[in-house]
Amino acid sequence: MKNNEDNAGLEIVEPSAIELMERASIDVQITTAKKYPRELSRVKAQMLSFATLDEDTAKACFYALRRKEADGGEKIITGPSVRLAEIALACYGHLRAGSRIIANDGKTITAQGVCHDLQNNVCVSIEVKRRITTKKGFTFSEDMQVVAGNAACAIALRNATFKVVPLALVKPVFEAAKRLAVGDGKTLASRRSAAVEHFNKLGISKERVFASVEVKGLDDIGLEQVEALIGMANAIRDGESSIDELFPTEPKKNLGDVLKGTGAGVETAATAAQLTPAAAPVADKPAPAAKAEVPAGDDVFARDDVMDQLKTLMLDHEVSESKLFEYARRLKEVPEGVDELFALPTAVLAKLKLAVPAVSTKKARAAAAG
Repeated sequence: MKNNEDNAGLEIVEPSAIELMERASIDVQITTAKKYPRELSRVKAQMLSFATLDEDTAKACFYALRRKEADGGEKIITGPSVRLAEIALACYGHLRAGSRIIANDGKTITAQGVCHDLQNNVCVSIEVKRRITTKKGFTFSEDMQVVAGNAACAIALRNATFKVVPLALVKPVFEAAKRLAVGDGKTLASRRSAAVEHFNKLGISKERVFASVEVKGLDDIGLEQVEALIGMANAIRDGESSIDELFPTEPKKNLGDVLKGTGAGVETAATAAQLTPAAAPVADKPAPAAKAEVPAGDDVFARDDVMDQLKTLMLDHEVSESKLFEYARRLKEVPEGVDELFALPTAVLAKLKLAVPAVSTKKARAAAAG
């Protein structure tokens, strides 16, 4: 009688049709895995063949991240990427794997990655969190949250996969992919130039790239640095890290420093002083200043170098061309393009200080009225 009373509150839940189908599917997969076990030598050969199929595939097989050490310094670490995890999943066989978003608390997104080895009955579940707020605490837009979620899912799947697929299989493939991607002394010149050019297209100046791998110039980049730069590009693409985390920010510059450094458009000490951040505010009605001359003839390369630095500063400080031109127009100067900045009076150039991320409309109007 007592047993009946104890069981009175229990409810028998019958398995749903979907659950029965899932169980049957897993049972069939396990049976197949036991009947046709994987051959590790064949798995390794297939993984190596895929990872070294071509240079682009090899480059995608590893990432590089910047990590702080106990002594306060930083070092660059590399590891197998999401792309190599996909190769491992395809070649290792008898695996069930996937990832999904399981939580979003408004500040972070949590993704869960699962990898189940049907042959050895090993299942690993990994969770990965990604922040969805800016440094100032603003929440990402819906589109950016989707991007962050996709990155978190990819990383979670990669981490779960490499907990199941043995490192003994992954490591030699990982090393072979790096060797092919980085090349040797014969290909060093072309590959380091390509690496720097890739980051330049992302708006990262050469100086920031050199600082990230602790070299002074392009010729100082060796095979080790090329490997790190390729890994950084993959980390940015896969959402593993960001540009700001991987590349230290350059000391802020202003337009006067750039012009003084190249010798273009600065002819006197008075003109140079007028362009520095410490210069006194421009008077209400300043006297017309000498125009900055555009180098010509043999100096055309110096002019192009200055233009490259101007454009780099604009990217670094998120200053668009339209913002610069609008500010100049409010000062009754109408440049036709970036090249025309050299034709602006030095007083206007001083007001455009690229070390300031943005110029407010209110300040621009006040300067124009002055």
